[in-house]
Amino acid sequence: MTITVEAVQKIFKKMYDNGDIYKGTYVGKYCTPCESFWTESQLVDGKCPDCGREVKDAEEEAYFFRLSKYADRVQHLLEDTDFLQPRSRVNEMVKNFIDPGLEDCASAVPASPGACRGLRSRPRGLCVGGRPVQLLHGAGLRQRPLQRL
Repeated sequence: MTITVEAVQKIFKKMYDNGDIYKGTYVGKYCTPCESFWTESQLVDGKCPDCGREVKDAEEEAYFFRLSKYADRVQHLLEDTDFLQPRSRVNEMVKNFIDPGLEDCASAVPASPGACRGLRSRPRGLCVGGRPVQLLHGAGLRQRPLQRL
């Protein structure tokens, strides 16, 4: 199945209009060489867990997916279905993510304004409701559940 840019734009805009995606700011420790954000608890001896280099305090504008709104549904999916295998991981997921409060996660960052100008050599990102947006891939989401200001 091929997902078109237009389909992604439509889905993102609908989620934004419904309040499931909102613009905010996240803060954290940033490793410049790895281009990754980390929380304090992820650091190893105060350094990047991937490369071992120094990190710096940083913040960045982002679009967040309101995952917290769906905490009850996620908990039901984990506890009352066979969605997560092996079952031994269910308690771990509930204890580490649901019980402390499921956090919203960054799903996109503002992109180059060229994404909304219809440039032939398409810049990274796409235009959603007149806003240039660059979607984050799964690996980016893993590193971006940081505090909102």
